Formats: sequence, C-alpha cells, structure tokens
Amino acid sequence: IGYLLYQIYGSVNSVNVTGSVTDHTFSLLQDIEHPTLSLFAKDGGVYQGVYNGGVVNTLEINAVVDDFVRYTANVIAKQATSNADTPSYDTEYDFIGKDITVKVASTEGGLSGATALKLKELNITFDTGAIADHTFGSYNPDDIYNAKMTIEGSFVKNYIDDTFKDLFTADTAVYMQIKIEGDAVLASSNRPTITIVLNKVQIQNWERSGANDELATETVDFKAFYNNTDGEQSSIVLRNVTTEYEIES
Repeated sequence: IGYLLYQIYGSVNSVNVTGSVTDHTFSLLQDIEHPTLSLFAKDGGVYQGVYNGGVVNTLEINAVVDDFVRYTANVIAKQATSNADTPSYDTEYDFIGKDITVKVASTEGGLSGATALKLKELNITFDTGAIADHTFGSYNPDDIYNAKMTIEGSFVKNYIDDTFKDLFTADTAVYMQIKIEGDAVLASSNRPTITIVLNKVQIQNWERSGANDELATETVDFKAFYNNTDGEQSSIVLRNVTTEYEIES
C-alpha cells in the first residue's frame, strides 16, 4: 500500500528504524503533479501489459470486527502497452479488526494518552479528484493530475454517551489517530504498522440506532480539514521492511 500512499500524498520521508525496518512518513505535496504509478497486469497466459502514468483517484479502507482489513483503490492511467516481466510476490501482512486502534483528542499531543474507541466498523476514503487531461490527437490523456485531497470516513460504536453527538451539534474539531498494527514481528519487536493522523476532524453526521432488544449504537460520519495552526490536514506513517519508495514522474 506504500506505493498508493506515495502517489496520493506525493511526498515521503523514509527513515531506518532498525535492521530492515523503515518508517515512511507521507505528507501532502503542494502540487497537482505527483509521482505516478506503473500498474502491471497479468491474466494467466492470455494477457500481460503495463499501464503507465497511474494516479490514484480514490483509496478506501474498510474494517469490521470479524473480517480482514481491506482496501479498494480506483486508479486512472494511460493505455496499456505490452509487457513481458515475470511477476514476483513479496511477503504481505494481513490485518484484522483487533489490530485497529482509533483515538480522538483535542490536541495532537493528547492522542498518545487518549482512550481507544471501542469501534465495530470503520471506513475511511482518500479522494484525490484525479483529472485526466485529454487533448486532440491521442486517446491517451496528456497528463493526469491530483486535483484535491479529501478524506472522509465513518465508524460505528456502542452508544454510551453524548461525546460525538455533542461534537456534531457544537461543530467542534478534534484530532484523530487511526493505527493499524499487525502481529507479525519484523525485527526487534517492531511490527507492520499504518498510522494515520488527521489534524482537524469535524463530525458531519450523527445517528443513533437500536431497538429495545438490541444494543444501542451510533454511526458517526467525519471529515478531515486543513489545520491552519499545524499547516497540514493529515499525515501517514507506514512501518515495514521496504527500504524506500521510488516512482518515476
């Protein structure tokens, strides 16, 4: 997923933690031209090609308590050309619901000591508003741009108090951290981790549900905004054994 995050954010700083373990911090490049992806497709012995100039239009991460954490990426790229590379497969690390910790706090520093929310479902979508710029003389777009950066999501939890209802009605902003940490040990107790920090989250909608013979739950829709004080909307740290991410523009 690091390549997708690099394309979405456009900037990455990779720092070695220990041994083969590296932290990759993704921050938003203030430019509509981000590094692009080459997507290799192989369908048995029937078809094999490469799609260059790929830009992630949307990336959606979904999680529930009884299934794998999954993501769906929508990518816009140029027409495929033939390719004969031999596919290779790296070790991948699966995440499940128990691996997720979500916290909110009034300050970024307060996230570390905040109590984790007991969620049942979580969805978060990154939308770059990708624009394919077509011109005369070619089916291929002349270029594909990252036109915006919108992050929205929702979660479901038991309704135990009015915290999120009050945030919604008062239009109060908070910080949010979504951390996904797997069980696999990479080196020296370090584990594969995705940590998302949203610097200004506002609740867009709040709903309560549950009949007399059911647990009362609340569904909370949220959106991340640019924080003027911090000078950013969000950042992501990915910990894995990839040394660096290099993508040709």
